[in-house]
Amino acid sequence: DENKVVVGACDETSNNIESYIYWTNGTSIANTTVDAIGTCDLDDNLVAITPLNTTLWVIAYFDEGVDDILFAAYDDVGNQVTAPVTVDDSVGTDGYVDVDAIDDTTFWLAYFDDADNDIFYAKYFYNGTVIISPTSIVGQMDDEGDADTVGVATLNSTDC
Repeated sequence: DENKVVVGACDETSNNIESYIYWTNGTSIANTTVDAIGTCDLDDNLVAITPLNTTLWVIAYFDEGVDDILFAAYDDVGNQVTAPVTVDDSVGTDGYVDVDAIDDTTFWLAYFDDADNDIFYAKYFYNGTVIISPTSIVGQMDDEGDADTVGVATLNSTDC
């Protein structure tokens, strides 16, 4: 629905991944705690969102407290459709993440894995079913232990 917007954030005060759904006129539809994570450090805990259709969206995030990359799916009024799914449970102290819709039910997820010092991509159904397991694409990103940001985009929707 082009009259709705969803925003995700990592709240350093509560250590929660939050989502906020609004009408574009500024009226709130829903505020949802996606996950109470171990640590919410805004330098590391990036949150990414992609809509799959007019009523379904995916949020991906890094939980620095347990070094996990996760995602969950929600509907357009803030109801959880898919509980948090762990994509990688040992990414180290930095774990940047991005997601992009392929179609109404599938999406790409890419993330930086600080433990492996590498970038990975994976393909999922919104319900948590793996289509393509996390796959390394880059090799050693840097030698300084600094986090590397990552982005992902669908180039061809016929790849599903």
